Amino acid sequence: MGSPTLNELLELAGPVKANHDGEGKTAPEGDSSSLQKMLRAALGAPVGLESIRHVLVPGDRVVVAVSGSVPRLAELMDLLRQELQPVVAGSEELVGTVEFLVAPAALARMKESGQPIRVDEAKGVVLHDPAEPADHALLATGCDDEPLQINRRLFDADVVVLMTSRAGKGTPRQGPTDVFPQFGSATCQENQRRQKPSHAARDR
Repeated sequence: MGSPTLNELLELAGPVKANHDGEGKTAPEGDSSSLQKMLRAALGAPVGLESIRHVLVPGDRVVVAVSGSVPRLAELMDLLRQELQPVVAGSEELVGTVEFLVAPAALARMKESGQPIRVDEAKGVVLHDPAEPADHALLATGCDDEPLQINRRLFDADVVVLMTSRAGKGTPRQGPTDVFPQFGSATCQENQRRQKPSHAARDR
């Protein structure tokens, strides 16, 4: 499968919907089985797509982009691995992977909320580094020949799943600032802040 375009990334960035427990609600109470049911329901009816199990094939590289402060994120990450890994497992010659790419702002918000997550590349949890050129790929060229660079893991992924949170009812389910520039290079992020101050304010 070829590398996704920015539009394709944004179209795919919705399988967990606005939030794992629906729009405008708080984190669900209850045991992991309740949370698992909610996650399965979301994966079974992605925004604008058929069931995630119909989208994935063995050997796929799935990258879960964590861009917001998601309630019970650590539990959700474990459950998401359990749901997706068997689907993409493949064989010895064709091994699929499930990775989590965490935006720095999301990591900071999770710490503030008392729900820190452990970044460990060996376990498939990676922190996005806007300042590392080797971590980025050229996605497209914008206005004035401005290079639009995005994290290479997203660029190389077969399927991108967005995990984020929404402030309240009526908030758009997805948007450019969920994936880009949050997972773009430091230069792209700075250019976006200069061009669209309202987005910069919302991302902080």
